[in-house]
Amino acid sequence: MKKKSPNFKKDAVYAKDESSYKATEKKELVKLLISGSRLYDNGKYPEAISEFDKALIIAPNDPIALSNKAGALIDMNEYEKAIPLLEKALTVDPFMAGALYNKAAYLSMMGEINEALSYLDRAIKINPNMAKLAKNDKDFLYVRNLPGFSVIVD
Repeated sequence: MKKKSPNFKKDAVYAKDESSYKATEKKELVKLLISGSRLYDNGKYPEAISEFDKALIIAPNDPIALSNKAGALIDMNEYEKAIPLLEKALTVDPFMAGALYNKAAYLSMMGEINEALSYLDRAIKINPNMAKLAKNDKDFLYVRNLPGFSVIVD
């Protein structure tokens, strides 16, 4: 099953609303975020990372670019590079569902079950659509059969 970027639909809206960017930068940022998300959705993680890196040149603290790049790195098993990006994204926007979801996925794979479920719960409370995504996400394989997971996603 093709994995979807947790932030794809909100990427453009968030970037368009960010008033600290010039109009031309906003347009380019939106283009890069959408392009990166599409590449990610098609499993082209290195190419997606390249697009998110370009977005981060325009907006170094953009939480969407940070979180989406981290998600791609997680899917490439480059966890050490992903975590600082997620931490930075959550510092900029502690209520960003995509970053919370990606951190939950990372923690799940690291065996940090309670913390993973806590982050997943926070992500789903902000964006209920994350529940459907989590049910099929291979990153939650280790927690999927636990009662706590069912309580959160159902």
